[in-house]
Amino acid sequence: MVTTERKAFVAAARAAGVLVESMPARADAVASISRLAEPERIAAGATAAELVPPGAMVEAASHDIAAAEVGVSLGHLGVAETGGVMLLGTTPAARLSAVLPAVHVVVLDAARIVPGLEDALSEVARLRDAGVPYVTMITGPSRTADIERVITVGAHGPRELRILLVGG
Repeated sequence: MVTTERKAFVAAARAAGVLVESMPARADAVASISRLAEPERIAAGATAAELVPPGAMVEAASHDIAAAEVGVSLGHLGVAETGGVMLLGTTPAARLSAVLPAVHVVVLDAARIVPGLEDALSEVARLRDAGVPYVTMITGPSRTADIERVITVGAHGPRELRILLVGG
């Protein structure tokens, strides 16, 4: 059964320019990621190591991550109100894998979607109290505009964001 929060999350994320795919299991997410690039062109931090194919860059150097085509992250939380995802970047490689490659893939457990930003901020406070050093929220691909209001996607981060929703 698809929840109200899940429907709202998918609609808001798509409105922000995100490609959202649903799949039954993490193994399906790994297969989907494997089709995006050769393993040596995929980067991830340690928390997402199980989501990338064998041969992918895990905890690689920053210059290697910058050369990757795809960065993979494990989503901590999704926010239905905005379509945003919360990431916990516990290592430099995890943080860089989310911002340097042209394509960023977030694997998110569908049960981890909360209704609104207040719920997400409560989780940020809990994480802070638990000593988690780095939390970020991402809503859509990187966008910027110049003085003439011309939008450029991907100038300061990934040009494409994909969210793979796993589970019911």
